[in-house]
Amino acid sequence: MDDDLLGPAPWDAIASRVRATGPLTAQALVRSTGLTGPKRDAVDRVHSLTYDGPTLVGLPTGEVSHLVHVFDRCWFTQRVRSATAGRRDLWATSALAPLVTALFEAPLPLASEAGVISMSEHLLPAIVGPPGWLPEVPAGGLVALRLREGMVDARAVTQPGTSLPGQHAVRELVGRHYVNERWYADDEHATRSTLTRALASAVLEMPELLRSPIEPIDELLLDPLQEQHRFVFRDLAAFQQIESISISLQGLPVGLHMELTRRADLFGMTLDQYVVAVLGHLAWRTPFAEDLEPWDRWAPAEEGTVTSLHPVEKEGTL
Repeated sequence: MDDDLLGPAPWDAIASRVRATGPLTAQALVRSTGLTGPKRDAVDRVHSLTYDGPTLVGLPTGEVSHLVHVFDRCWFTQRVRSATAGRRDLWATSALAPLVTALFEAPLPLASEAGVISMSEHLLPAIVGPPGWLPEVPAGGLVALRLREGMVDARAVTQPGTSLPGQHAVRELVGRHYVNERWYADDEHATRSTLTRALASAVLEMPELLRSPIEPIDELLLDPLQEQHRFVFRDLAAFQQIESISISLQGLPVGLHMELTRRADLFGMTLDQYVVAVLGHLAWRTPFAEDLEPWDRWAPAEEGTVTSLHPVEKEGTL
């Protein structure tokens, strides 16, 4: 449960201030929020609260900003489980992590009509707004939400169709910042705040990253939150497919272990899951999966081609 749901948190005054005014320096926040103590200690306190506050973002230039300003003009897409016609509730996954984090702090006004959206009562992971705020989208479709000047636009989008290089760029950038946040996180498993900070850092590095709707983040990164209970159910599903065994590897180069771990983190997988996937691909999805002996039964598919192989037909066979 988020700390800010239990009552006023120590960062609330700072969050309210920068949400209303925009980015401010630590010195200005000390003056405007009434933090007491020696000046240097008070500035250090602002920096500490900036990292602890779920909606606060430290800028590279030193100022403190808020999620609604960092993600201004950014789109977040959510794939819906059922049709939205006549509904007021949008059930959110980690794809909407920054918006959910901001909404847990305070409701956000709608840009297209009167009213606000807020998080559901009883801590349910659903965003609720006035009648008609949600565009009509069929089950499996995408709803896109955009922050603009502190307000929210909602619209239906077709499949974004981001190019493969574009998808890879998102995975690489967000994944790199996500791994950095996991490194500094105090808790063992990632949280919504961890993903939100990673996305904020990615947008600060590449402001145009989310300026148009893309595939939902939780689809591009598989399971960004990497919650332990989800691992249990995924592993159980894998074990039910076929009998499995556990082995240990000896003599694995450190550099290879680091690279495999990096790629597993990038795709939101455990190291074991990624290694099994890679070995399975190598064993069953490549032309070198089977024993190629005798070698003279194989020949290049085209003259001069050495990357595409096919079996040479034996005499008397079709």
